[in-house]
Parts: sequence; C-alpha cells; structure tokens
Amino acid sequence: NDLIKFVKESSSKSIPFQYWSQFLDQVVPVLRDLTLSFREGVCSLHLSAIRRAIPLFFSFDRTNYCRWTPLYFDDCIKLENTFPALYENFMSGNFNMRHTQRKCRAVPMDQRLEKEYNKVAKGKGGIIGFSKQKETVAKWNLIKHEKAQFFKHLQIICGLSQYDEYSLHHEFSESIMKADLELVNEIKIFILERNNPFATLKELNLQNVVTGAVLPDEIAEHRVNCIKNGEEAYKKFIKERLDEKSKKLFDTIKRHTKPTLNTAQKSIDLHKESVRALKYIDYA
Repeated sequence: NDLIKFVKESSSKSIPFQYWSQFLDQVVPVLRDLTLSFREGVCSLHLSAIRRAIPLFFSFDRTNYCRWTPLYFDDCIKLENTFPALYENFMSGNFNMRHTQRKCRAVPMDQRLEKEYNKVAKGKGGIIGFSKQKETVAKWNLIKHEKAQFFKHLQIICGLSQYDEYSLHHEFSESIMKADLELVNEIKIFILERNNPFATLKELNLQNVVTGAVLPDEIAEHRVNCIKNGEEAYKKFIKERLDEKSKKLFDTIKRHTKPTLNTAQKSIDLHKESVRALKYIDYA
C-alpha cells in the first residue's frame, strides 16, 4: 500500500510527522470509538476502545485510571464466564439507554439518569428553591418521577419532542453545518500558522501547538513512544499486581512524563491561544 509506505518513510524522517500521524491513527480512534460504542450500544467496540486507552493512561500518569481501568477491563472480559446472562445482555446492546428510536442517540446509564431524572428535578420548576421544609421536600421527592413523566407526555402532545426514527438530528441543521465548516477552516489555518506538522521537505521539531514551544528531545521521544511505553507499563502492572501479586494494588505507580518544557520561542498571548485551541479541541 502506497499510503502505508509513505507514512512509514515520512515518520522516519520527521518527528512531528510521526507524532501527529500516530495521534490521528491511534489516539483519535479511541475517542471516536468510545463515543460511538455508547451511542450505538456496541459493547465489543467499547471494550476495544478501553483496551487501547489503557496505555495512554499509564504513559501520561493518570494514576486513578491506571489503577482501576485494568480491573474494570478484566472484569468485563470475564463476564461471559462469571455472569453469562449479563454478558449476553451487554453484547445485545443493553449496556446503555436510549429514549428515542433515532440512530446513534443512546447514552450511558448514569448520563441518562442525569438528563431524564435529575435535570427535571433540579431544573426550572424543580426542587431548587422550592421549599426549605423537610416534610415538603420529602413529599416532593415521592412524586417527582410522576411529574417528569407528565412533562414528557406534554412535550409529545405539543410536538416538542420527536421520537421518529427518521427525524433529523439537530446537528444536521443548515446553520450548524455552516458553522462546522467554518470551524474546520479555522482549524486548518490555526495549524498552518504553527508550521505544517506533516511537511517532510524540511526538518521540524515537535512543538506545543498552542504556545509554539519546542519540546526537548527527551520529552519529544516520550510523546512519540507514548503508546509503546504505556503498553509496557500496563503489562508490568498486570504482572506485578494482579498475576504474581508481588506488589499491592495501592502501591505507588511510577511516573513516566517529564514535568518541564522549554519556554516559548516567541511572545504570544497564552490565554488567548489556549482558549482558541480548547475551542477547536471541543469541536473536534
């Protein structure tokens, strides 16, 4: 394949090319698949994305995720033998919740609870500011689910809630699609202003995309090899704490990232640039 050959050759010549190529090929799909697995109810895709995310947790020192995600993943893998009925339900798409027949509209159970139950309870007309009397609040708690149900039926009667499988998602409205296209163009301009990371005609150093700071060689190497190093740390964690049990689960987990970076080579408004970058990251 010509594309694979090109990526391999270019990665050997350019560290920025290698880093960003890896980011797009291996990191972005993790975020995409995690979201899609919940939206579509595909449990196998969820487990695949979780497994691919674990090395990143170890490589970037997300201690709680390092400690507990391997246990979560291991428990999920063993469900077929420990709880066969639950496993079958999860694999059938019942590990999430959906309130419409629209495609790609399911969400995790805790998120649905927040939106369907707590939002109505704490939003306009809810318990906030309702009363300070304990008895009144207790009575209100007993009927709030009924109130939420009446509210939903009222929305349906008034045509304010669409449950049709073929109804158009609001993200496909003309105004939002136009705004999305503008953001895509702004992202392109934002990246090109800081040197095209995929340019192979000249040697470039790996830079912070917001500040323009050049990363020291040691940190750049860590970023490029983050998945490989994280995978090794994950396997070591499993071996020491779950298989051989030579270490306790709550023993300190060794850090892998370096705490310092070079300062930016040019004067910029860091706050302004950070806000811009975060806006683009949220959009992406």
